[in-house]
Amino acid sequence: MRRRTRRRRSRELVLLFLFIVFGLILHLCLPGPPPPQHAFAATPQHWRSEVERAHDAAAAVTRRQAPAVAREESITYGAPRPDAPAGPMELFTASGRFFPVVVIACDRTETLRNALTSLMAAGASAQDILVAQDGANSAVAAVVAEFGVAHKAKRPPLVPLDGAQHIARTYKFALTRAFEDVFPDAPAVIIVEDDLVVSKDFFDYFSAVAPALERDDSLFVASAWNDNGFAKHGDPGALRRTGWFPGLGWLLPRKLWETELHPQWPDGHWDHWMRSDEVARGRECVYPVVNRASHESEYGTFLDSWHDKRYFKTIVRQRSRFDWPSDAWRSVLRDVYEDRVRGLLAAAEHVASVDVAVKGSALATTTPLALWFDFEENDDAPPGAADAWAPPPFVCVSEPFDLWHESRRADHRGVHEVVGAAGRPVLLVKAPVAYDSLRPDGLTPLARSECPSVTWEDLGKEGY
Repeated sequence: MRRRTRRRRSRELVLLFLFIVFGLILHLCLPGPPPPQHAFAATPQHWRSEVERAHDAAAAVTRRQAPAVAREESITYGAPRPDAPAGPMELFTASGRFFPVVVIACDRTETLRNALTSLMAAGASAQDILVAQDGANSAVAAVVAEFGVAHKAKRPPLVPLDGAQHIARTYKFALTRAFEDVFPDAPAVIIVEDDLVVSKDFFDYFSAVAPALERDDSLFVASAWNDNGFAKHGDPGALRRTGWFPGLGWLLPRKLWETELHPQWPDGHWDHWMRSDEVARGRECVYPVVNRASHESEYGTFLDSWHDKRYFKTIVRQRSRFDWPSDAWRSVLRDVYEDRVRGLLAAAEHVASVDVAVKGSALATTTPLALWFDFEENDDAPPGAADAWAPPPFVCVSEPFDLWHESRRADHRGVHEVVGAAGRPVLLVKAPVAYDSLRPDGLTPLARSECPSVTWEDLGKEGY
């Protein structure tokens, strides 16, 4: 009896083993799930979900950060070195070369053609462009060949990923190839995506500002993009600093990539990661008042038609070549820049009313106007709260002055600079962050409770 029981158990174990082996063979032989559509070809519901995920990720980063005042005091950098010898980037451009370009491409042939046309018109050489293609679209390869671009790389296929992971890994692949294999002697590269069109002085701009990155440790990268670049009569030679990484056509120094970014590049939401305290470490980005790039695609992984029409199509790009002064970079060195901002505030007329500021901004005077406000963005609204998806309070001051509804975009230590209709300088100043000592005694900043209630529908966006 015991022998029969043992034989039966042995047969059962053999059958179980064979069943497991058969299952493994079947799993390996059957085709896996189809590769994901790139987000640019995804359904509207897909990109709407991706937009919400991006907002969630940004909110999570914000919640991990310390209060603004603590951030300002947490890291200090030595004084800029305006008279230091030229660094690798300055020497590179002084030799007559432009920084090479990495173009991130997927499956948009027409926008890629426009991007390459604008890069060539700005002076790029086909030898100094790497098109990093995400995928194997033959039409994209044909466009690259049409322009005689010397360098092309395809990212190897990966397991299905969400939009943020897909983009982050493509960037890491492209930048690794650029620095290690394609442009081994370049001290920096410029990164653009295939839906950007650049100005004729695009490369001149980066050559003009690169020396500041090498002489001021409180600077991080330089971008060709101004999130609030909507003014039709901006100063084409004016430069600004911001703690918000703009992306959208940006200069990445080799040293930053090799020593900081490459070793810890994230698996997703790389742009939010670039803006985190962990990476930026109190450093700021340089950008031009008048954009040196414009955006052509209406949809993307984290872009919908409302944002495109409101904040991208209305961007003003520099159309003619601007003759950048050889010392343009000095204006964004930390101490020079701070002296300028403090000088504007010291000379300003100070108000705490949006209506008064709007009327005052239309006056033809060179006396600056400073509107003070004191409220935070509502990223920390609890789940299910009535205003969890309401526009942030910053719309109270951003809407009348045609700025992004997100207060950190293009700001410098809580300050946004705009120009009134008659040319008057206007500063929107967050209190109390960096410049509260310059607020007149007795002036109470505008409070959130004094702002009208605004919904996304009021701003023209249905079903946010």
